[in-house]
Amino acid sequence: MKLGITLAVLAAALLVPASAEAGTSQVTCAKKSSRTVQAGKQARVFFYGFFYGCLYRTDQRFYLGGGDCRDRQGKVAYLRLAGAHVAYRTTQCFLESGYTSITVASLRDGRKRYLGPYLALPPPSVPCMPGQCRVIPGAVGFHNDLTALKLKPNGSVAWIGRQRGRYKPTNPFEDVFYTHYEVRKAEGAGESVLLDSGPDIDPGSLRLQGGGSTIYWTKGGVESSAPLQ
Repeated sequence: MKLGITLAVLAAALLVPASAEAGTSQVTCAKKSSRTVQAGKQARVFFYGFFYGCLYRTDQRFYLGGGDCRDRQGKVAYLRLAGAHVAYRTTQCFLESGYTSITVASLRDGRKRYLGPYLALPPPSVPCMPGQCRVIPGAVGFHNDLTALKLKPNGSVAWIGRQRGRYKPTNPFEDVFYTHYEVRKAEGAGESVLLDSGPDIDPGSLRLQGGGSTIYWTKGGVESSAPLQ
């Protein structure tokens, strides 16, 4: 009798870790031949022809976008993963200006927030009065890109956008080149908010501090800050 009880206890002890290990291995958001782009404690972002995000707890994959600007949701870049949220830049190439925007996706339900263009067009720092000059679109006009993107686990984001281009004053043979930066944030389900702008913002200075409650950046050698809820 004692031998039977002992064997039963041993069998139960062996089965518990085996069962737990099997359950863990099943929920890995794995896709054969996929390439991991970002991975955290809660989720994984991977590339398998397109970009996908997956929460380990549910093992459900959500489509984020493609690797080509002609994809239906644009070319994905600057991927950031924090908790169950992913933030990234999308670029649409069907517009000559190279339209770009910020997207924040929840990997809990796949919902996306589109924050629209992350720069003002044209920038206010360009000394161009109406009727005196014009911004030239396309490759010879302006180009928008990101220089920094920060994401909190609750889905709040902050970024620095850069616009580089040229415009023509009254003299059609004269080109004036410019670089313009903007620091922006979007909290929770809110819209994009302009925090700072100008040609002298350090493009790589954006950082999170205080557990992500405060963002910092540098303009003209002077550090500035703003809360990020």
